[in-house]
Amino acid sequence: MSKEAIPEIIYHYTTQKGLLGILNEEAIWATKMHYLNDASELIEPFRIGTEELDRLSLLQKESEDKEIILNMRDSIPYSETQNYCVVSFCTHGDLLSQWRAYGSFGSAYSVGFNFNKLQQHISAYRFELRRCKYYKPKDYQAKIKEFIGSVVTKALSEKSEPRDFMDSFINMAANMKLMCFKDEAEWRIISTGPLSSNDPRYNFRASNSILIPYYSLPIELSLIDEIMVGPCPHPKLSLSTIWGLSYRYNLTNIREGG
Repeated sequence: MSKEAIPEIIYHYTTQKGLLGILNEEAIWATKMHYLNDASELIEPFRIGTEELDRLSLLQKESEDKEIILNMRDSIPYSETQNYCVVSFCTHGDLLSQWRAYGSFGSAYSVGFNFNKLQQHISAYRFELRRCKYYKPKDYQAKIKEFIGSVVTKALSEKSEPRDFMDSFINMAANMKLMCFKDEAEWRIISTGPLSSNDPRYNFRASNSILIPYYSLPIELSLIDEIMVGPCPHPKLSLSTIWGLSYRYNLTNIREGG
């Protein structure tokens, strides 16, 4: 596959509970970005952004310019009020690292969605598919600093703090990842704007320690091209169960992974 090639199928790794939720509810849960498994995905960009804004504020001679930059910096801790929600996918449907992450007790599945159909479907719900971009640590920092610099330059020329600063920042950071995760070849469904907490599809699920916000994104089962059963202690039984379940939903392409 070439560097810019679009995959025919992208895979969402999930647990037994997640698979049943997709099939029974005909929906997939998009987690609020601040609550992803790797919390550093927003913490680190915000840390770098905060430090860069501090640095740029010290370079200003006019108090008005310094105040604009510091106001932008002070808005970063309030990013949690912005409900951007995300679903992760991989280009590879049989990836050992993902089986380990989602199926430590032998209960993982990867659900393969038709890329073009999925892309068209989610646009009606204000979501889009975006390829993750991978950076070496120095380039990662440079990209964030470049973004901050361009926003500050515009803000100072207009003598006004940009209203959409946090939206733009979250949007930029939403598909940035470090090079060490490149093997995942990740794509993401990302909301194109912040979602309302009053939306009936915006809800909360229990985790081991906290409640996690998510958006229940409707998914037609016709978008599913295949389901792959992850490694487990009883592969034949597991495969047989999924075959039985698939008949109910008219899904015919079931494979064993691992």
